[in-house]
Amino acid sequence: MAKEKDLIRLEKEIKSKMIQIKNKKLTPAESGIGKLINMMKTFDEPLFDKLMNEYKKVLVDIKN
Repeated sequence: MAKEKDLIRLEKEIKSKMIQIKNKKLTPAESGIGKLINMMKTFDEPLFDKLMNEYKKVLVDIKN
């Protein structure tokens, strides 16, 4: 089981990459965010769902 500190670090890293994608500094493929989000799923399912919903919104925003 992941430590709380590791979960917080992983969440911050995912959110940081989402901001970079939203600002078009990175593409989703370049960011490697998929691996991080899938890693989160193994540690914390509710947080995974929350982050996945946020990520889907970011993807919709960059397409518009």
